[in-house]
Amino acid sequence: MAILIKNHSDEGGFTKINNQVIQDNRLNNSSKGVFSIIMSMRDGWNVNIEILKKYTADGRKSIGNSLRMLEETGYIKRKMIYENGRISNWVYEINDFLSDDENT
Repeated sequence: MAILIKNHSDEGGFTKINNQVIQDNRLNNSSKGVFSIIMSMRDGWNVNIEILKKYTADGRKSIGNSLRMLEETGYIKRKMIYENGRISNWVYEINDFLSDDENT
């Protein structure tokens, strides 16, 4: 299980995404779509490819590639949670903005 942490306002039942994400030419449309789906979920949501498949026509491989692309560009940061020396969980921190240092 992977837990979602959003650094974003989540009020009003709609999803607002910074233009930086939408206009980032390093991301393909599939990555922007997966980003949008994740941003529409509440904090604490279980980030899971099988669950994401319910919200898109994309397959496992495409969703996995999108998550990887979002991580490589800095919009998603994955952190491992250890328990008794083993990975017990993952935390996905998602940001709809990047600092100037990250946006290169």
